[in-house]
Amino acid sequence: MSAAPRVDSEVGRLRTVLVHRPGDELAHVDPEHPEAALFGAAMDAAQAAAEHDALTAALRDGGAEVLEVAALAADVLGTGDARRAIGAMPNLLYTRDPAFWVGDGWVAGEMATGQRHDEPELLARVFTEHPRLAETSRSWTPAGAPRPVVEGGDVLVPAAGRVAVGVGERTTEAGARALAEALLEGGGATELLTLRVPAGAGFHLDLVLTALDVDAFAVWAPVRDRLQAHVWRWTPSGVTPSAIDDAYRWLAGGHAAQLVEIAAEPDGHGRPWDHGCNVVALAPRTVVAYADNVRANARLEAAGVTVVAVPGAALAAGRGGPRCLTCPVSRDPL
Repeated sequence: MSAAPRVDSEVGRLRTVLVHRPGDELAHVDPEHPEAALFGAAMDAAQAAAEHDALTAALRDGGAEVLEVAALAADVLGTGDARRAIGAMPNLLYTRDPAFWVGDGWVAGEMATGQRHDEPELLARVFTEHPRLAETSRSWTPAGAPRPVVEGGDVLVPAAGRVAVGVGERTTEAGARALAEALLEGGGATELLTLRVPAGAGFHLDLVLTALDVDAFAVWAPVRDRLQAHVWRWTPSGVTPSAIDDAYRWLAGGHAAQLVEIAAEPDGHGRPWDHGCNVVALAPRTVVAYADNVRANARLEAAGVTVVAVPGAALAAGRGGPRCLTCPVSRDPL
């Protein structure tokens, strides 16, 4: 039986996940100017598809049901052709960013870059209209209201009722506030933490910080003490922020957090954005990571984390890791 959509943590056993296998839409990336499509380099479509197959095999081996965006979109749009449903969306393989789940609801945010403008609308239609998801989920943002400028790579759900949001290159302060208002007023969260990601550290929070367990986190060493934090709560006068000194204790539910520091030394794969923190949990202390993040993976394993290594040299050309490539739809409660 398929699990109902609900995500109350980053690390509960993954039961359902949304992905998109890269395909013909990669032809819209100019190999001479990949940066125009937000890519770091041209992507080898055949190799990327093979690597994506290895990723989805790891997800299924971990017990997850894997849903394919293109197939769901084709059902909703009635095209009968999954690839036509995707169109010119080469970045859609990074399904985490345009939409994400909090509790039993979802948010389709406004993307910071025009190149990805159409992705949230496509996923919103899938979540609203596809029978696999529509009857057991809801949107946290009102229909017809402006979408908050928030990308899923900046959103972390440490536990039920608590959400952390990175503010930086892709998610604006106004977007984080709008998300806080939507979740706190709507009942999707009781507290929301904002973390300001230092300029140049990473364009998403999950490039410098991800969860390994309810009280354990991978953090890129250069930003460990530089993530300015505020907790947002609902008050009679509206949503109000308060600065806090120890963001990691908040993330760990008021307990001391285990921090696995990923050193600043490059891993030799030539991806300056990829610090080795962008991993996705299959279960507590079991994560999927790119195999060529050798040093980072060794640090995780030394800390007692099981690393399921998958190839990613081609997939990473679009500047995204295993967490970027996966949009959890349901996780087991902890």
